[in-house]
Amino acid sequence: MQRIRKVAWHEFRVTVRRPGYLIITFGMPLFALGVAAVSMFAGVLAARNAVPPKAGPIGLVDESGLFRNLEYVEEGAAQEGADRLFPEGVPRLKALEEMVGEGRRGIALRFIPYPSVEAAAEAVRRDELDQALHVAADYLDTGRMTYLSRRHGSVFQREGTPPGLRGWAVENLLAGRLDPRVVERVKRPFLLTERVLDAGGEFASGEGARKVRRLAVPYIFLLLLLMAIFGTSGYLLQGVAEEKENRVMEVILCSVTADQLLVGKLIGLGAAGLLQLSVWSMIGILPVSAAFSWLQIRPDTVLVCFLYFIFGYVLFGGLMLGFGSLGSNYRESAQLAVVWSMAAIIPMFFLPVIVDQPNSLVARALSFFPLTTPITMMMRYASGEVATWEVVLSFVVLAAAIWVSLKGSAKLFRVGLLLYGKKPTVPEIWRWLWA
Repeated sequence: MQRIRKVAWHEFRVTVRRPGYLIITFGMPLFALGVAAVSMFAGVLAARNAVPPKAGPIGLVDESGLFRNLEYVEEGAAQEGADRLFPEGVPRLKALEEMVGEGRRGIALRFIPYPSVEAAAEAVRRDELDQALHVAADYLDTGRMTYLSRRHGSVFQREGTPPGLRGWAVENLLAGRLDPRVVERVKRPFLLTERVLDAGGEFASGEGARKVRRLAVPYIFLLLLLMAIFGTSGYLLQGVAEEKENRVMEVILCSVTADQLLVGKLIGLGAAGLLQLSVWSMIGILPVSAAFSWLQIRPDTVLVCFLYFIFGYVLFGGLMLGFGSLGSNYRESAQLAVVWSMAAIIPMFFLPVIVDQPNSLVARALSFFPLTTPITMMMRYASGEVATWEVVLSFVVLAAAIWVSLKGSAKLFRVGLLLYGKKPTVPEIWRWLWA
């Protein structure tokens, strides 16, 4: 154990002191936050510039004779859109709310009649109008309208058309023909509240929001595990590949055994990778920490997801270190270890089934296949519908898989450390595993 500790401490200390490690650890998340802030600011500006002013008049060429109401006010439409995007209890960011709709107090449209399309188009060209609307003579049969504008649309407002146009059209078509309350209801046919049968046999509302709140914690751990497997595990491969290329490995093996070196590297380099991941997580969590009160964070879910994360990281780290040691350089090591990285994302293809049907055959099968157990069980446990025996059995499966993988990786590690200039074949790898 003393030799393992020395190897682990050496690998950890050398790795975290590298300039590249420090730059990636602290520089990359700060750079990403800066890019996100700049892009959000640019998006807000683009959305504001793309939206035509609501108080500005709209030129109207009505060849159908159906649209006589030239003033239209719709209260609260933008507010409803904001409420749908920001559920109750979620901290609201002013910049995002402004992108939902600048007219939080309602929508107001004012139309100026023009005798022809040419006259309205010329008014737009001369900057007398920002926008004009042409209603075709056969509108009642075809519904054809043409919208002319000086402004371009954006991703936040499709085609730049003025909000409230549909309500104005409905009001004009039905005015004087139906009760005003019926007209209002046609513009807004329903306000739907969904109630879903819960585990207690009661119908409760807000199931979608509760599911998001419940799955937030496992989803975060899921992302962290994938980042660890695809990103920080590269330190495991790099540490072995560099020592093989510069022939330091022969000297090291004079002082420690291959098994001690494997475990020491797995602990030391793994700790460096996890430290980097922790820094990224803290920097990324701070901007959204205000939403923690809205999320459903249960201590048992955090603990279980953390254990699955550690078990999964050790499993994949051991496999990648063992198989990666067979390469003569870092590129070959990465090619040999990539199969385990790809296996880690298998549950992502079945995520809708795992989330919506946590006790289905597919979800249970993925729960007890070691390579897919961590991610699958994180999502299933958060659903609250997983039996305790399944959780215990999944940890037993993972522990057994870790033991088997470390034993197999140790055999490959002993062979691979002194393997130079030759890429092993699959039959050779299989024979070494069973030797």
